[in-house]
Amino acid sequence: LLALGAAWIIGDVVILRRVNALLDVTQRLSSGELSARSGVKRGDGELAKLAMAFDEMATALEQREAQLARNVEELGRTNKDLESFASAASHDLREPLRAVAGCIQLLEQKCKPDMDEEASQLIRHVLNGVFRMEELLEALMYYVRLDVGLRPPAPVSAEAAFERAVGELKLMITENGAEVRRGPLPAVAVDSLQMAQLFKALIRNAIQYRSDAPPRVMISAEKKNGDVVFCVADNGIG
Repeated sequence: LLALGAAWIIGDVVILRRVNALLDVTQRLSSGELSARSGVKRGDGELAKLAMAFDEMATALEQREAQLARNVEELGRTNKDLESFASAASHDLREPLRAVAGCIQLLEQKCKPDMDEEASQLIRHVLNGVFRMEELLEALMYYVRLDVGLRPPAPVSAEAAFERAVGELKLMITENGAEVRRGPLPAVAVDSLQMAQLFKALIRNAIQYRSDAPPRVMISAEKKNGDVVFCVADNGIG
């Protein structure tokens, strides 16, 4: 009886308590409490070595978590700085671009009676380059806002996105004698700015890669199997 009692006490002190401590720290770590430690004193036994390994693992996880938090905080500051820089750069660059476009258009109106076809094409190239730069600045401002991808898409009017794209391409459409039409377009769960940019790119490409005939562009949509399928048709070379 004394031997059994001594064995039970030794087993409880040496083994069971350490096993329970390991179980406890494992549960605390799995719940996210990275500051949890086993509290088992170091020793030469297998359980002591296992407890030491658990504690070292918990320490490493805690240090990585702290480093990750610092990295996230630094990334947040960097994103804010990037957005501020992009906003300032976009604003500062758009003003001279608009001034260049205005001066070129005034020059075209003033010299149009005496201009040959080559001069008219050069002016068109300059204006197209200015408009392209404005589009790139707009895209820059959009993509530096990293929280856009985190917002859940909400239903927006595809027709409104179409009208916005057509409005921004009004000069190009008029100059090329293009006809841009649409059928009924439903509301879709997307980002409205991205949708407008998509329509704008498709319409611009249809007008740019044209045949000898005046450009004709038609955008329509239909529902198939719960999805909305958009169709863009034109009479160009593509």
